[in-house]
Amino acid sequence: SLRIDQVVPNSPAGRAGMQPGDMILGINGYSHNKELMEKFIKGKMKDTVLLLTERVLEDRRSGQKVRERYLVSLKSAK
Repeated sequence: SLRIDQVVPNSPAGRAGMQPGDMILGINGYSHNKELMEKFIKGKMKDTVLLLTERVLEDRRSGQKVRERYLVSLKSAK
């Protein structure tokens, strides 16, 4: 998995609603694929990618941490 530390405003990730702290668990249906992760990080993915992401939130009533998973579709910035 890959932790997002920063999201640039108006970037594909920013427009998709990703936030610092989100975790990328998979890309295009593959988890822990080093080659795809490297291409994604370097901005070399073509077309649109589908990310499985996870966000940890705190439940307002119980104060417990809740993990929510999302599918995020990102169009290449190029």
